[in-house]
Amino acid sequence: MPRCSFSLPCRSLLFWASTLASFPTLEAHTEPRKRAFNRACRRAAASPLLGTNYRGRWCSVKDLLGKRRTPPAQVRASRHTLPIQSNDSARLKLVTYNVGGLSQVAYAELLQFLQGLPEPHRPDLVLLQETHWKEDSEFDTPGWRVISSSTKSPQAGGVAVLISQSLCDAGDILHTSPVPGRVQHVRLTLDGAIVDVVNIYQKIMTTSLAPAEKGSVPGTTARTIRREVWSSIQRLLRSLPSRHVVIMAGDFNTPLLPMAKRVGARASFCHATRPQDVNELADIIADHDLLHLNSWTRFAKPTYRNGSHFSLIDHIFVRKVASISRSVSAVACQMFVNLLDLVAPDLVFSLAKYSINVLFHGRHHRFRKAHRAFRRATRDAKVAWLRTQVACMEQSARKGDTRALFQLASRICPKQRRKTLQLRGAQGQILSHPEQVEVLRSFYTDLYTSGHQDSPSLSDPLRSDCCDGLFACLNPELVTPALRRLSPHKAAPAHLAHTSIWVACSAQLGPWLANTLRKATSIPQLWKDTWLSLLPKVSAPTLPRQLRPLGISEISGRVVCGLIQHQLRPHVMAFLSQHPQYAYLVDRATDQALIRVLLHCKAFDRLEWPLISDSLKEAGVPSDLYHLIIRECGKDAAS
Repeated sequence: MPRCSFSLPCRSLLFWASTLASFPTLEAHTEPRKRAFNRACRRAAASPLLGTNYRGRWCSVKDLLGKRRTPPAQVRASRHTLPIQSNDSARLKLVTYNVGGLSQVAYAELLQFLQGLPEPHRPDLVLLQETHWKEDSEFDTPGWRVISSSTKSPQAGGVAVLISQSLCDAGDILHTSPVPGRVQHVRLTLDGAIVDVVNIYQKIMTTSLAPAEKGSVPGTTARTIRREVWSSIQRLLRSLPSRHVVIMAGDFNTPLLPMAKRVGARASFCHATRPQDVNELADIIADHDLLHLNSWTRFAKPTYRNGSHFSLIDHIFVRKVASISRSVSAVACQMFVNLLDLVAPDLVFSLAKYSINVLFHGRHHRFRKAHRAFRRATRDAKVAWLRTQVACMEQSARKGDTRALFQLASRICPKQRRKTLQLRGAQGQILSHPEQVEVLRSFYTDLYTSGHQDSPSLSDPLRSDCCDGLFACLNPELVTPALRRLSPHKAAPAHLAHTSIWVACSAQLGPWLANTLRKATSIPQLWKDTWLSLLPKVSAPTLPRQLRPLGISEISGRVVCGLIQHQLRPHVMAFLSQHPQYAYLVDRATDQALIRVLLHCKAFDRLEWPLISDSLKEAGVPSDLYHLIIRECGKDAAS
């Protein structure tokens, strides 16, 4: 059976209610003297659904307590009653759930379920374990931003975090995976607080599967993997500042014993064999002053059941200094179980006179028939679409339109996810946005600049006062043709006009740019600036050297640079034609350099004897040896 789900707050942990029922109107109570009403208030306050059935109707806490004319503090509370706070907007609602393999159908069902929840009960964060996804991914889906981490063996783990798009922007999210597929760290920058969420999936100690995971180092055992996870958690929590809000949750596959003021008494009722490294988790709790949330109330339940065996191995922790009384009310709740009773309790009675089996088989038969027709039509439409794309590709290839050919090919090829660029530290830790900018600045400064500033002196022929203007050497009549020759598909800075606009308006912009060149006394700063675009060399770059920098300049400045190159090219070509330069020149290629070297690599008997004589003298060969080689060997060779 699937695991149960938890809910918790930020700074404190909040319930997640899964009810979709409408709230009935209650009659006002002048004084809460009815014992049944008082019990209903206590049940609603302690229930994970924040409501209960009262007088045959489903009522929320707000419906019950809002009808009182006396302050709620005057109601006699039991020892299990928890304080209810109305400021839910300051809380972070979080759910952790072991999905046991998240297929495409299950993923769609999960999103549909979350979307159907009422806004007050919809979680802000959903932590998933055992997704079994094959690769790391980061993408947006309606209402959520999904960040997942996979293991080398997909069937052995995988974790993911779903972040509500209403919680924060994508630029406020940073993430890393110290142990891929098992330890995931997500940092959220919220209003007034920085929240570090740690999603954990610990390997089970004993398993009936193969002793070694696929893709792991030979000799790796479950004990080794668990030790790596514990060590990674220790290092991660030790590196987090004390001012941050820390939430650690997930499937730890490790039951706990009660600890004074840290783990509640309800952690001891589960019947489970504790692994040998259970003290590792206890040490983490003690070292970092963590508070276990789902073991304090009488509603705390096991998170895993298998026949008569049950255990509490899914945990939620926060720093003790950040917890409040509402935090310890996090409990396990079954998903999708009581939804029918809450939404439509009268539905069962309306269908009692019908045979459920007959209705089901009849509707299922019609559904299967329609589904087969739908799949057949979908297959035919897909084949027709592919044939159309192939025909367009063949037509583009015949025309020589390479750009259109690659655009059509990209529609058919498998899609590649575009990951958000996030640089990491030396130990793989998260870097803030200013720290990432500083790492890039330092790297490219060392790469492209020298130790001293170049200050070339101008000789007399290059004095600026010898010219009428700064750009007097350029021909203004070439500006408009240069604009017209620009490729409309070239990239431009995002906040400036695109290249296609300059090409389309070249007749109007050409005279303006030519007039600007005549009047210019200095180079505009806009022409000097370049916007850097970093393209990844690897699938998931984390270091600056794994990025390929591309400079994108403003279009008019690019045209002026092209005109300067046009004026300079004849002089450079004439100068380089006298030197053995074989790259970047017309009518020359790099293979000519290889041919030139091969012409030199001939047998030594092709050398002239006078050249050999001069070389022996320059080398200081003794005279007797010299005469032997030149007079005797040379005479024999000549004869």
